Amino acid sequence: DDDAGCKAACLQDDTASATIDGTAVTVGPGAPTFRIDHGETKTEPCSDARPGFVGDITLSCTEGTTTADVAACQPEGCPEGTSLTNPPVTWEDPSLWAPA
Repeated sequence: DDDAGCKAACLQDDTASATIDGTAVTVGPGAPTFRIDHGETKTEPCSDARPGFVGDITLSCTEGTTTADVAACQPEGCPEGTSLTNPPVTWEDPSLWAPA
């Protein structure tokens, strides 16, 4: 059989679900390539799936199944290796007082 070693590629409709900062997203091979060969990877900007986020989503293909690694997606404006947090707010902070 000539195609015994052939493995299915991941095409445009072969998507993967992932969660970026609590928001579910669906990603997959998109323009311009529309395909990822078995055993290959492709990166897409996090902002394509979740506006306001930077970094890259790594898409992988295994026998026609697309998986997505979104670990590098971070809120825009945060240095690599950090994430956005809300500082504690106290009423003793004069910068929070409304003008009289």
